[in-house]
Amino acid sequence: MTSSLVCVPAATTSLSPVGEALHRVGITSLHLQARAKMHAPQEGPAVQQQGAIARAGNDLHSNLVAMSRYCMQQLVPRIHSLMIQAETVAEAIDALAADPEPDLSAELGAIAAELDRCGIILRGHARSSLRVTGMIRMSEQRLWGVLAAELHRIEGTEGPMMRGCARIESLAFELAVALDALMEGTSDLPLQTRNRLCDILIRVTSEDGSKKISDAERVDLINFLCNGMGEIRGIIENLTDERRSLGAMSPELDKAMLIATEASAQSVMTSRLEDVFRELDGQFSVMASEYRKLARKSARPTGRQQALNRIASDARDWRAAMQALREPLSLSQGGPDPSVQLRTPPRKRPGLSSSLRA
Repeated sequence: MTSSLVCVPAATTSLSPVGEALHRVGITSLHLQARAKMHAPQEGPAVQQQGAIARAGNDLHSNLVAMSRYCMQQLVPRIHSLMIQAETVAEAIDALAADPEPDLSAELGAIAAELDRCGIILRGHARSSLRVTGMIRMSEQRLWGVLAAELHRIEGTEGPMMRGCARIESLAFELAVALDALMEGTSDLPLQTRNRLCDILIRVTSEDGSKKISDAERVDLINFLCNGMGEIRGIIENLTDERRSLGAMSPELDKAMLIATEASAQSVMTSRLEDVFRELDGQFSVMASEYRKLARKSARPTGRQQALNRIASDARDWRAAMQALREPLSLSQGGPDPSVQLRTPPRKRPGLSSSLRA
């Protein structure tokens, strides 16, 4: 068998702060989708297991499924809506930069309103995510607490299972960081390849992971791990060994640790996305305020020239940002959130928004 992965250098583009933040949203969304797909609701009635660890693990797993459903059904569509609205801003700025006789006061005010709409989309997510993320974090903390209490009761503070859990927690965190770095583009692989590898790695390190990848994916993974990715290979090998040892001592504990580390990784990615959302909201707010100031000053010759210079510079920045977003959004699942009212109708010409709906 031969690998279907193509090693083409990833494109690097210098982006503005807003462009970098939008690109991080697109990349983080792909990583989060790969994790969320692992926790689809199970068919049939839930099996009620006995014991404090099993009950806490079931509770966390249920909330992990709820968070995954929220990510795929609400968060990802809202990200699509944000990107479509960002393209509206980019196209408005580009059109203004190309206009030989622009009405700066009116056009700058209109662009500021479009930037406000981006902030509304972001704040709408913040309100809807609070309950879901709060539930999983509380149940995650509860499971860690139950694990610590039960292990202390069984073997004290320095028993083999306690040490094994600590090593698994550390290795799982290292793997999540390594996958995050892979998605961010620290290698020379193109994003499509990095996204596929991240998806395979997340599945193969889950429960019964070897059964969740195809033969072709297994070949791709072996080739990837044997060609310049020794760090990830070492983490996976050590993590597999530690889980095997813990499973031999306590299958229940091994399963609980798997749920706990998966929940931790998904919580970290969701928190990171929320941080970028807050950063973007602040940047959009500042930019809207600056555009309104430029609109007021544009009646004077010096103010008009200042506005024209700013628009010309911003048009270049937004074109670069939209170009950088095309690939992550083309790899993302689903479409825009139908509950989000976009101010500007979809463009008829090919663009980012039309490619999202394709």
